[in-house]
Formats: sequence, structure tokens, C-alpha cells
Amino acid sequence: MRKYILLTLMSFVIYQLNAQTVKLKIYGQATKFQNAQTGKWSDFIYNDDKSGLVLIDAGNNRIKIYSDASEIIYDLIEYKGQYKNEEDDLVTQWIGIDYKGDKCGIKLVAVGDQEDRLFINFGNMIVVWRLRFLEAYE
Repeated sequence: MRKYILLTLMSFVIYQLNAQTVKLKIYGQATKFQNAQTGKWSDFIYNDDKSGLVLIDAGNNRIKIYSDASEIIYDLIEYKGQYKNEEDDLVTQWIGIDYKGDKCGIKLVAVGDQEDRLFINFGNMIVVWRLRFLEAYE
């Protein structure tokens, strides 16, 4: 419960675009693809061996993902809001742009005492990062 309250308070501060950075540990990833011809989605492909770090850098409007000796940067161009979903999880959404200039939907779901999730949705591909909160700092 304490972690959930801390994440809620941090989320409020972070998404007000203060110069704060939140660090989260990656401990898994899943990806699914949409078939261009049929429009049907594949099942998720799970990679629980993925590890790394996610930095949400509110001061620079950026999310950085460090995984497998690579760095992926998403520039946050529009804040879409924050709400609680049906499971009472705190959900924060943005529109972002990746390093290739492709737009994507970005959603951070703070699940409380369980794992958090970061969804990156390109329309025909969804990547989900399983996360745990590490720290917040200025």
C-alpha cells in the first residue's frame, strides 16, 4: 500500500512536468504485432530474460529505455492525462516520437504492490515493459 501511495504521489509530481526523474528496473518484455493483411493481432511474445532500466525524465519530456546494451529514447510531445482504470491502477498517457520520428502512444500503468507496466503502441506493434520502481530524484 505504501508503494502505491508513493507511486501516486510521484506520478502527480512527475506528470506536472517538474524537473524530476524516475528510475524503474526492467524485468521482462512482451511484444505483439498486427498482421497488415488480416488486421488480426498475434499473441504476445514474452521475453522474461529482458532486463535494463527505464528513466522517465519529466524535465526533458523524455522516456529512456536502456536494455541489452542499447538505448531507446521517446520524446514526449503531448500529455494525454491521468486516470484510474477498472482495476484501480493509476494510468498516465502521452503521445511520443521515437528516434526514427514515428509517433506512438505511451502508457504507464502503476499497479501498486505488483509490477508496473510501460506500453509503447505504434498502431501495428505493441511493446510492454514490466517494471519495478527504484527511485525518484531531481
